[in-house]
Amino acid sequence: MDMSGHAFPMLTLLCATVVALCDACSTAADCSQNGACVSGACVCTAGWTGTACSVLDVAPVDKEKWGYMPIEDGFTSWGGAVLKEGGKYHMWVSENAKKCGMDTWGTNSRCIHTEAASPEGPYTKTGVVFGPMCHEPKVIKAPTGETVMYFTGIYDGVTDVGSEGTGGFSSDHAYTTETEHLCDCSTGAEEVDGNVAPLFGACVHTASSDPTWMSWTTTPGDDASWSKPVMIIDPRDETSATGFQDATFAGDTVDTNFAPVEIQANGSLLAMWRSWQDCPTGAVGTSCSVIHTASATHWKCSSARDCKSKYTFQTRNIFADEGTGPTEWGANELYVSEGIGDPFGWKDSQGVFHALFHYVVSEKDLTSHAWSTDFFGKWTHTGDANDQNVSFTDGTFAKFESCNRPNLVVDDAGKPVALATGCNAGTSSPEGFMIEEFPILESEFSSEYAVDYAAFTLVQPLLDGTKTDTPAPVDNSTTTGQSELMSCACRSAQTVVLLLSAWLLHL
Repeated sequence: MDMSGHAFPMLTLLCATVVALCDACSTAADCSQNGACVSGACVCTAGWTGTACSVLDVAPVDKEKWGYMPIEDGFTSWGGAVLKEGGKYHMWVSENAKKCGMDTWGTNSRCIHTEAASPEGPYTKTGVVFGPMCHEPKVIKAPTGETVMYFTGIYDGVTDVGSEGTGGFSSDHAYTTETEHLCDCSTGAEEVDGNVAPLFGACVHTASSDPTWMSWTTTPGDDASWSKPVMIIDPRDETSATGFQDATFAGDTVDTNFAPVEIQANGSLLAMWRSWQDCPTGAVGTSCSVIHTASATHWKCSSARDCKSKYTFQTRNIFADEGTGPTEWGANELYVSEGIGDPFGWKDSQGVFHALFHYVVSEKDLTSHAWSTDFFGKWTHTGDANDQNVSFTDGTFAKFESCNRPNLVVDDAGKPVALATGCNAGTSSPEGFMIEEFPILESEFSSEYAVDYAAFTLVQPLLDGTKTDTPAPVDNSTTTGQSELMSCACRSAQTVVLLLSAWLLHL
C-alpha cells in the first residue's frame, strides 16, 4: 500500500509544528527580558539560564562560606539585603535574639549589620543596627549617596490602633525596641514583667502586623550612624481603611514586605508592598498575600505625617489585567494560601523592571520572577526561578524545608552575582545531609526549640556567562517550567520529522 500520499501532508504538518515549537522566541519578552532572542533562541544574560531565561543560574555553594551562619553563637536568621560599599559587601540581616528559632520572629527579630570580602561570604556580624522588633530590612542607594533602609518594626510599644482611621498617624510616633516580652530560648523560658513564662506558652509568635519604617545613613559601615526611623505605613490601619480592587480585606493583616525598587534622580521612589486579603471567589486558597506597587514624591521624610503626604500605596494587584475584577482572575494560581510575597525589585540596564518573590503555590516553596516595562501596569509572572535544592562545591546537596525572602547581590556594574535567601532546615537535618554535616543543628548553643526552627541566611553565587542549553538544577517533583516543556516537545518533534523524512527517502 502506497502511503506516500498521506506521508507528505503529515511531514508538512510536522515541519510546521517544529517551527512553532522550536522557534521559541521572537522578542526579548519571550526571554523573560533576561536575554536576547537570536535566531529563534534565547541568549541569556549573566545570572540567568533556561530556554526562556527565567531560571536563576545558581552555582554550588562553598561550605566554608555559606553566607551568614553564626553557628558559634547559635543564632538563627532569615535573609538579608546586600550592598557593596567601600570594597566590602554589607548585608543587613534579620536575626533572632535570645537564640530562638524563626517561629518567634514577630517578637525577637532584630536588624544586624554584617560584612564580607566576597559576595557569597562568609559574612561576619559587626553590630546591631535596630534591636527587637526589627525585621525584613531592605536597602537601596539614593543618587545623592545615602543608603536607605526600610523595615518592619514596633513603635512606642503600641500593639493596637484605634478605629478612627488614624492609627499610627494620629501623632508622630517614634520607633522603639521591645525587650520586655522577648522569648528567651537560651534558658527555655520567657521573661514577662520579671516573671518566667513557659517556653511554649505566650512566648510563641508567628507573625507581625507592625508598621513599616525608613532610616538612612551616609556611612553604612557605621552601625550607629543611622537616622531616627520614621513610620511609612501602619498596615493595621491603612489596609483596612482602603478599598481594594482585587479582593476583600482579610481583617487580620500582616507586615507589608515593603521593598524599594528605584530612587530616581529627583528623589522620587518606586517600590512594592503586599496586603493580606480574603481570596476572591474561585481562588484555591482562603487568605491571600497580594502584591501592589507604591511610590513617593521623595523618599526622605521627617515624620509620620510628612511620610503620609509623600508616600502613596497603590491597591491594584500587579498581576491583574486592567479592567478585570475578581470574577475573571480570582482562580489565578497566584491566589493561594500564603500566596506570593517578599518582593525584591530592580530596573535593568534596558529600563525593564524585574522582581523576585517568595512563591508558595500547589505545595511549592520557591523563588519566582516577574517583569514589566510599565511599573504601574501589568506584570508578567514567568514562574519558578529557583527552589530549595542547594548543591555544594564538594559534590553534596541539600533540600531545605524552605528558602524565602530573595535578595539579589549586585556588583559595581549592577550585574547580579549572587542570591541571598533565608533557608529553614525544618525539624531535622535537610535531605541529603548526614546530621553531623549541618552545623546549625549541631550547635551546642542551640536549644531544642531553636533547632526545631533552625534557619540561616544562604548566599548562592550566580554563574557568569551566557548560555542557552541546560537550565539550573530544579526539583522536578516540585517545579515545572514551561520553557523546559517546550524544549522537550521541540526535540521530540524534530526526532519524528527526521524519522519520517528518512522513511520517505526509502519509499
